[in-house]
Amino acid sequence: MGRAFLIISAGVFFGLAGLFISKFVMHPVYDSTTKIYILNKEENQTVTYSDVQISTQLTQDYAELIKSRYVLEEVIQRLNLVDMGYEDLADVLKVDTPSDTRIVGNNSQR
Repeated sequence: MGRAFLIISAGVFFGLAGLFISKFVMHPVYDSTTKIYILNKEENQTVTYSDVQISTQLTQDYAELIKSRYVLEEVIQRLNLVDMGYEDLADVLKVDTPSDTRIVGNNSQR
């Protein structure tokens, strides 16, 4: 009977200790990646070389818009990130535009 009580007590103690550490000491880390393919063309038309060129140039514009203060503050508001300011989100946000592509890649970690 004494050993069973000791085993149950140790299990409850370590369970509560793990709950306390995960709730109050550890901070969650989130990582997300997004890729957007940008193509500028009219609906129901074939893609021309001009469309491809314009889309490639637009990737840089969209990358700058993603990192803009307005967009990041909107993200903070919509996701209710009360403990994070604009500068904090901008620091963890990485936007890539591989050269000669129409892809904008976003990677953020919090």
